Amino acid sequence: MLAGLNVDALRAHRAERSKVIIDQAEKHRRIKALIIMNTRVDEVLDQLEFLMASSGGSAEQTALLLAAPTRAGKTTILKLFVALNPPIREGRSIIRPVLFVPTPAKPLVNDLAAAMLTALGDPDPTQGTEKERLRRIYELVARQKIRVIIFDELQHLINRENDKVNHESGDWIKQQINDLGCAFVLAGTERVMRLFVLNDQLPGRLDDPVFEMRSFHADDPKDFEDNRGYLANWDKEIVACGALRECSNLANKEFATRILLASQGWPGFEAKLIHATSKLAILNGDSRIHLHHFERVFDRLSLLMKRAGTNPFRGNIPRSTEIWLDDESFEIVLERYEEERRSKLNLTSRSARI
Repeated sequence: MLAGLNVDALRAHRAERSKVIIDQAEKHRRIKALIIMNTRVDEVLDQLEFLMASSGGSAEQTALLLAAPTRAGKTTILKLFVALNPPIREGRSIIRPVLFVPTPAKPLVNDLAAAMLTALGDPDPTQGTEKERLRRIYELVARQKIRVIIFDELQHLINRENDKVNHESGDWIKQQINDLGCAFVLAGTERVMRLFVLNDQLPGRLDDPVFEMRSFHADDPKDFEDNRGYLANWDKEIVACGALRECSNLANKEFATRILLASQGWPGFEAKLIHATSKLAILNGDSRIHLHHFERVFDRLSLLMKRAGTNPFRGNIPRSTEIWLDDESFEIVLERYEEERRSKLNLTSRSARI
């Protein structure tokens, strides 16, 4: 505490500014609370719903892989699915159709077990040996009649510096898939693919090996129009919630193209851009979001993200390869991991011959 500080005088000095700030923050809170649906979100929710409907019984339990870049919107979609299937209290018991487990950073097996027990509501998630924690997990999963278990941020099992996989923790998750009578969702960035490259049993457990989260593509006419519809809905809902007075024309073809290229077509990233730019508009007292708000936000991103290149909101519309530098596409990642898998098989074959 500051000795001799006149707090009343300080409050009086801040009163008017605080009133304005609270009003601005409330408007921005309304925007951040908006859930704007789009075709990409529905595609993932369809897969999750199918997975849950087909889980349980005597059939082999399967898993759904959700791999996409940071800010693609994976976690938001997963939380929507959890919200659609909330816990239900039956007498003194809780029925939990979906269990959401965030993967801790650099997790050991006991860290994963603790995260799972925390999600299950265990009062002492860090207590007990590995076997004791596993027994409690199995009991709680059965008692709460869980049908789908979601492991989010599974890229934490892969070292960012050298791509090495935490095999012990990966095997522990595989054991849960084998032993528990429910379906699983394995979600993370593209690095999570290494779990499948180095563990031959996991690909066989995928519910739909063909499915992948997809971004909107600027060169696909239907994608482009779907994305414009998504942006138009943002515009409409922002005005409807009273946060801004006018539509910002985000769905205008040129404006939509710039936003699509900046976000690489990921709705989650577009939402983040809209959150940031709408805050600038509110703080400036503007009636809508302008192009210069996006320009300023992307300039800031370019300082924080080493891959950001040319600002797509300044001057002529640049090529996508100029906006995000050294971008490793999803297909390239898969090709590299496939090469590693083949090398591994070749080494195994040579060892067997020797």
